[in-house]
Amino acid sequence: MSTITIELDETLQAFVENQISNRGYASAGEYLRALLEEAIELRDVQTKLQEGMDAIDRGEFSLWKPGDSQRRVEELIQERLGK
Repeated sequence: MSTITIELDETLQAFVENQISNRGYASAGEYLRALLEEAIELRDVQTKLQEGMDAIDRGEFSLWKPGDSQRRVEELIQERLGK
C-alpha cells in the first residue's frame, strides 16, 4: 500500500475530524479510503446508467414490468432442475 500526504485548511481538517468521530472511522486515512471507494462505486453506477441510456438511444431495450425479474429467475431455476 502506498502513502499520500495532503494538506487541508482548518475548515476541511475540522470536517474530516468531525466525520471520523461521528461516523466511527479509526483514522483520517480510513475515512478518505471510504470516500474514494464510494467515488469509485458512484462512477461505476454512472457508467452503467450511461450504457443503459445509450442502449435506449440505439433502440436496444425491452419494456420491463414489476415481477418480470422474479418470473425469469423462476424460469431459469425450473430449466436447471429439468422441469
